[in-house]
Amino acid sequence: QRDGVKTRQLIRSLESRARNVDHLLDFSQTLQGTGRPGQVYSSICQFLHSELALSGIAIVVYEPDNAASPSVQAALPASLVSPLNTVADLDANLCPCIRQNLPRHFAGQAAPVRCAIDQCLNLPASNPAYCIPMQIGPKTRILMHMMLPEGEEWTESRRQLAQTYANTAQSALVTLNLLAEAEQRTMTDPLTG
Repeated sequence: QRDGVKTRQLIRSLESRARNVDHLLDFSQTLQGTGRPGQVYSSICQFLHSELALSGIAIVVYEPDNAASPSVQAALPASLVSPLNTVADLDANLCPCIRQNLPRHFAGQAAPVRCAIDQCLNLPASNPAYCIPMQIGPKTRILMHMMLPEGEEWTESRRQLAQTYANTAQSALVTLNLLAEAEQRTMTDPLTG
């Protein structure tokens, strides 16, 4: 009987992994069809929101040379971003993920330090959050700020799955950035600008 239980658990684990691989392949194929960063942001929001059963996800872009930076490029649900506290008013230096360029886990009320983005969202700080920074080009930073429902946990497997999606999205965004730079160079005369 014990062997039967272990076998069923192994089968469930393998089925779960197969589903994850199928969803990642679907996500990768979706990104290959995108032509703009906004499409990548929307895709990652949709896939991660459903794959990880998130209560909310916001994609924040920080470009130091842009006066309207940082800005939320995509969010699910759409009501996640508070109209009262805009992300553009945030000091990006207060974000530990941008400063350290490392993913960070914020465990609900147990975390004395929360991401600065939390104050701009319509979800309470009691929701466990996980924030993944990505660097696109020489200066552009992107943050994937994901929140689980209260009582849920950011397990190691959830964090790894989120990081895998982030890595796939980062590759697509870097490619789009390089293509845009190459197109700009071909349209600009180096002598006259």
